[in-house]
Amino acid sequence: MLNNRKKGFTLIELLVVIAIIGMLAATVLVSMGTARSKGRDAKRIADLKNLELAIQLYSDSNKGRVPNALSELVTGQYIKVEPKDPNTDSKYGYTAFKKVAGTDKCLKYHLGAVLENRNQVHEADADETAEKAPKECGEGIAFDGDDGTVDTPIKNKCGMTGVDDGHCYDLTN
Repeated sequence: MLNNRKKGFTLIELLVVIAIIGMLAATVLVSMGTARSKGRDAKRIADLKNLELAIQLYSDSNKGRVPNALSELVTGQYIKVEPKDPNTDSKYGYTAFKKVAGTDKCLKYHLGAVLENRNQVHEADADETAEKAPKECGEGIAFDGDDGTVDTPIKNKCGMTGVDDGHCYDLTN
């Protein structure tokens, strides 16, 4: 009789299908890792833009003065909580500049975050460094916003402690 054929898949057919599924799964997982880091970067940029808006509102209410620290925005009810980096839980870098040495009237500021990926928003930022600090300021600044890479990390990059690599995204006034 010719109908003795067994129904089912051969071992080779099953191995080929499993290999294809494995390659597809690996591709998806790699893509998700990149998407996650880009999502964290988008959150960082959105946080800085919200902080920038809160600083402007604070400045409007305080005769052009900017806060000495971001915590003043919380106590002044301009923001509910001070945002933190979504990956490291570090506070974003913030430096208020003094116009005249010995006074507490801050008129300019630097706000920075370290991004995981280089992107167009990063390319258009201020890239402030200690050498480019506003000339009328009476104090130096506590950050180095120069764009480092993973190969040449910068200490205290963007004013964020505990972050040694990535790309600095700066906002200044």
